[in-house]
Amino acid sequence: MIRQEPAFSELRIVSGESLVDIRRDRTIDIALRYGPGCHGAGVHAERLWPTGAIIAVCAPEVARDPALRSPVDLHRQILLRTAPPDSGWQTWLAAASVPVGGAMRKALEGPVFGTSQLAIEAAASGRGIALAPAVLVERDIATGRLVRLFSTSLADPNAFWLLCRADRAREARLRAFTKWVRQEAARTEAAVS
Repeated sequence: MIRQEPAFSELRIVSGESLVDIRRDRTIDIALRYGPGCHGAGVHAERLWPTGAIIAVCAPEVARDPALRSPVDLHRQILLRTAPPDSGWQTWLAAASVPVGGAMRKALEGPVFGTSQLAIEAAASGRGIALAPAVLVERDIATGRLVRLFSTSLADPNAFWLLCRADRAREARLRAFTKWVRQEAARTEAAVS
């Protein structure tokens, strides 16, 4: 009798901001990362979603402010930033043809958050306007928790990646987990499209 082992029997998820070296750390089978895609030799990498856009978002009550009719009016708002402090606002404003001087420069000194998700949560609670990867806020926009401000967007230089050591990419349990993540990513993409 052949006994077939389950593809993966235990799943332990560890979340953190620090990067791990998946090639050397034997306690990690797979990493899911959001970044530019430079993974190095010995790493198997799969992009989970197509390249997206960075958009400006805020709470519905912020969007209803009558003094916020166009991107030039952003100087009256709190612009939420993510670390590193140049969170893309300068680039976004240039794409929207908004000159950065005086009051706008002051608006660019808004609070800095350690992650996009923290800035998104602050925006959803009415604390200001955040730039966010569209893939992270599409569901919130669809439910009305957030509103996309203006049509200006930037190409997102980052993507979501699934990574594992190249020499382990064919292991049955890693293939099973990878298949499941791909299915969930496809389901999520279909739900927000």
